[in-house]
Amino acid sequence: MPEIKEFGASLLVDGKELEEYDVEVDADDSTVTCFVRSVAGQVFQIKVHSRYKDLVMFGIMVDGTNVSRRLCLREEVIKGVKKTATSYQQFAFGDLRMTDEDDARDGSQWADLGSIEARVLRVVPGSSRNTTTSTYDYTANIKNGPVHERSKKAGTHRVTLGEVQTDEAVQTVTVDYIDSWKIPFVKIRFLYRPKDILQAQEIIPRTPSPPPRIPAHSLKRRNSEAEHPLSRPMGREGSPAQASGSQGVKYEDDHPSSQALTEKEERMRAMLAEAERIRCELEVERSQLGIKREPSPIRVPQASRGPGRRIFIDLTDD
Repeated sequence: MPEIKEFGASLLVDGKELEEYDVEVDADDSTVTCFVRSVAGQVFQIKVHSRYKDLVMFGIMVDGTNVSRRLCLREEVIKGVKKTATSYQQFAFGDLRMTDEDDARDGSQWADLGSIEARVLRVVPGSSRNTTTSTYDYTANIKNGPVHERSKKAGTHRVTLGEVQTDEAVQTVTVDYIDSWKIPFVKIRFLYRPKDILQAQEIIPRTPSPPPRIPAHSLKRRNSEAEHPLSRPMGREGSPAQASGSQGVKYEDDHPSSQALTEKEERMRAMLAEAERIRCELEVERSQLGIKREPSPIRVPQASRGPGRRIFIDLTDD
């Protein structure tokens, strides 16, 4: 809920506050502004609260139009726009109607399009002079005419009227204002925009794209290569060698299957080194125990030895 001085306000959808983004207070500490996400067809309410010592008046503006004035001591919820003494129409976000007609090109009438504003005015306590039942039809202030296509800088939504609801009669009183409508004590502004516009303006983060889908046959091939590292030729340093003539095949070091393959190759080299060490130990133990190798049945004649002479090997048994 954006707050300034002793006052705050929020937009409610289904009883829950809309999340606010980029909340900023101006330099003179009189206006707080924030962004909210709007959805076409979404019904909302406006909740205001005050910690001020006296009664104040909250004036509600939507798209630059006055739609409600409510005295508030602590907290009030404005559910919609008063139609009769005992009925109101709900606030709702709606789509803009666009036109290219020249008579709609006056941009000044759309300067506050896309905004909801709560203005706080201080009143003189005890200045009430009479009490009457409110019969003013504020719904007549809400227009839904077409907007020129060059005037939709605020987005593609506007505030519209929802269904008519019954309500208790509201009593009105006459008070004296300390602040004026044009120069209120403080202002709380909500700038409502569709999600895609808020993302385009980098007010809310974009939804991350899902990772690319890997075909099932590619996953099967990678898993098979990881489980059988010896099925591919080994390079000079023990890493898988790329087959000659293959195009577009590249194994990244940081790929999960490549990393698993490297680990298995290292384990294999360690096991081979361990086997060689055990073989050497066995040779030493055999020599210490006097275990001799059986003589080879291959006999090399003495007379045939010497450089440049042919050697005949006798493979027959005696």
